[in-house]
Amino acid sequence: MDERQRLKQTALRFGSEVERIVGSNFLDMPAPLERLLDALDSEPLISAYVSDCVDRHLPAGFDASAEVDRVTDDDAAVFGPFSEDHRGASAQRYLIANELVERQTKFHSPVFHGYGQGSDRLQDQAQGFMDEMVLALIADINAYLQAAADELGLEVLSASKGGTADEQRSEAAGPNRLHALLRELEGSARDLPVGMREDALMQVEALADELYCEAPKRSVVRVLMLGLKATDAGSRFAALVEHLQACLEAAGII
Repeated sequence: MDERQRLKQTALRFGSEVERIVGSNFLDMPAPLERLLDALDSEPLISAYVSDCVDRHLPAGFDASAEVDRVTDDDAAVFGPFSEDHRGASAQRYLIANELVERQTKFHSPVFHGYGQGSDRLQDQAQGFMDEMVLALIADINAYLQAAADELGLEVLSASKGGTADEQRSEAAGPNRLHALLRELEGSARDLPVGMREDALMQVEALADELYCEAPKRSVVRVLMLGLKATDAGSRFAALVEHLQACLEAAGII
């Protein structure tokens, strides 16, 4: 099996698991987290990426056990803040999920209370926690798989097929996917040679600021994308820029 086939099969298998994870019943906690960890650990390509996140990008001094204790002891607390480096944030989320599974944390645990308020508190807890912790991690994995596909000249991969109760959330794409892709691009820019790193990071930051506006200006986005395309920064950075272009076109932003 060549590298392209291996990547396609990985994305398909992970996509099937993503659908099951986001369609899981929050009342079955920690089963959804166990399924997520199994999906990450059982795929060699994904497992290697997650291991790299933990080994090389985990913020110094981070302790998942202490973080879970902190959130458990304060009904208003949520996990975070997370690293600005998306790989570091993924490492934190992965280790927190591991810790919650090891403790066999149930849905009624105080650890989830900060994610929900009001009469629909349990539903809010479920969605808030899944969006912030589970879908954010899935979105980063999706962006990594897509960047790898771009480098191999593959068409757009989708590590999630949709068709669950909430299609947009199950895709872990939409705003989350765009956010993850911007973080991946920023991470790639940080790996550039010193001579072009600062300029590339400034352009990525300016693009992110514009895209996060309530009504992004198409002309501004186009100019910033042209600047990123003009950066002679190697295949990985260029592939991410091309994928971002495709996502922005599909969303009707440019």
